[in-house]
Amino acid sequence: MTHKIAYYAHSHGSGHSRYASRFAEGYGSNCLILTDSHYNFPDYAEVQHLPNEDLDGTQILPDSYNKPKYLHYSPVGLSKILKRNTHILQALQKFSIDFIIVDVSVEIAALARVSSVPYVYRRMPGNRSDIAHTEAYRGAIFLIAYYPKEFESIDTPTWIVNKTCYLGFIDKPEKQSIQHEKPFYDITIVTGFGGTAITNLLPILLTQFPDYSIQIIGPVDSTIKNENITYQGVVERVEDFIHKDTIVIASCGTNMVLKMISLGKRFLAFPEERPYLEQETTAAILEKLNIAQKVDVHNLKPLIKKAKTFQSYKAPDHYFTTVDKLAAQIQGFFKTVINSSKEQEYDTNSRM
Repeated sequence: MTHKIAYYAHSHGSGHSRYASRFAEGYGSNCLILTDSHYNFPDYAEVQHLPNEDLDGTQILPDSYNKPKYLHYSPVGLSKILKRNTHILQALQKFSIDFIIVDVSVEIAALARVSSVPYVYRRMPGNRSDIAHTEAYRGAIFLIAYYPKEFESIDTPTWIVNKTCYLGFIDKPEKQSIQHEKPFYDITIVTGFGGTAITNLLPILLTQFPDYSIQIIGPVDSTIKNENITYQGVVERVEDFIHKDTIVIASCGTNMVLKMISLGKRFLAFPEERPYLEQETTAAILEKLNIAQKVDVHNLKPLIKKAKTFQSYKAPDHYFTTVDKLAAQIQGFFKTVINSSKEQEYDTNSRM
């Protein structure tokens, strides 16, 4: 029997809501999405829109006032948060959910636990060893990660690894053919949203490789003008702009990494500054797996030359999952956890 689940999707960025949509597709009417995001969810998704958490002047004390270490955000007296939490609990009760997937919020995790609602917590890349994350992980019935186990950081405690259901990358992209008829550029820089320090490489590249042609794909605010630089802006299909022989320098967000893997393209990884060292951690893992090599701005010239020798890359099939498999993966892990807990409880009681 398919469980009835709720999926809490954080409103920062579109990734959390995108994953919620995939679960709604896999679970059908058995999935309820809770969010204050303005994401354009598909028509088949059951969505409960929540009040946001933004300060509105009703708070009587700031977030910093005696903040417990198990929380990241806790203004005192903000009336809309009481309405928001009431909305969440009423929706969970009305929908008769078996558990809620929290993607992501340590506050929602705490709310679920004190309300005796089983919750599954989504883990993201990076060094999330702070008390709030650790306690959210501890209180979950289990954890999920949208990446294969091979992408796990070596610094992650064993108990967290053992508690994690590694779903893999959802939906393996169809093998994209890198276009040959597109204009050739010696170097292609691909950036994502949320900060583009990668363009700081431009002056170095122009100095060290004055004869190289460079194209930049993605949102950038660089004002450097040079006859060898072409700004493509945000494009619908990155693969249509990447020649098979171009050297790719790309940031290390999840979507970017998945795109490079789908292209079978080894690349130079430039981790952008993100909370909890998300992209730094990913860059180190990519290097360990020989999918990419981290950019060293002080050693760029030999790196670019080495990148010319990069061979294509094929990710193993087990790195990926599909929407059709999501429910089975989650339910299988849920059953294992519950049965294991019952066995431990029986073993403890039998010794009394």
